[in-house]
Amino acid sequence: MTVQTDTGERELSQAETARLRCDAIICKPGERNKATIPPSTRREVLARDHHQCQFPSCGRTRFLEVHHIQARARGGTNHPDNLTTLCSACHRLRHERSADTMCAAGY
Repeated sequence: MTVQTDTGERELSQAETARLRCDAIICKPGERNKATIPPSTRREVLARDHHQCQFPSCGRTRFLEVHHIQARARGGTNHPDNLTTLCSACHRLRHERSADTMCAAGY
């Protein structure tokens, strides 16, 4: 995937593309994105997860992001049961590693 930046075009790695697609949707010009996680759901997930990263042995409380356990591209939804809290570092790690190397807990 190629993106336009302030300094020109840049090719994204597969891991970067996967991370961006985790909580993104591509819209046509002028179209509104209706598929993002609603703010109330995001707050619910963060509260449920005690505002801590849920990646095994992490527990960070800063730079938190809400991650789709089953990607929307694979039929995942914005239901809280399909969402978990990860810090930005663990979220990046989750998308850099293949699914078979992650723990069986769904991360």
